[in-house]
Amino acid sequence: MNPKVQEQIDLIKNIIVATLPVEQIYLFGSYAYGKPHQDSDLDFYVVLDDKVELRNIDAAIKIRKAIDRKKEMPADILTSKQSVFRQRQAAPTLERQVAREGILLYG
Repeated sequence: MNPKVQEQIDLIKNIIVATLPVEQIYLFGSYAYGKPHQDSDLDFYVVLDDKVELRNIDAAIKIRKAIDRKKEMPADILTSKQSVFRQRQAAPTLERQVAREGILLYG
């Protein structure tokens, strides 16, 4: 992977970990699957501790605000509680694809 891209991935991962109680962080999408193109963004799936009291959308907003001023590449953040992420892996869902084909960055 391009060193600049890897630097951005590491920066965003570290900011996410510092922002909320995280169980896992996955990189998914074109960069994880080795098929990025000129307009690709970094896609992160953040698995939150079940004790986090924020709704998923509010957690994603909090993370986006924390990374917005520091990132140099476009990034998309999806969040889910750990129990929901595990449950949804049993069906043909995005969570299953992320768990099977994504790159585990943390956890």
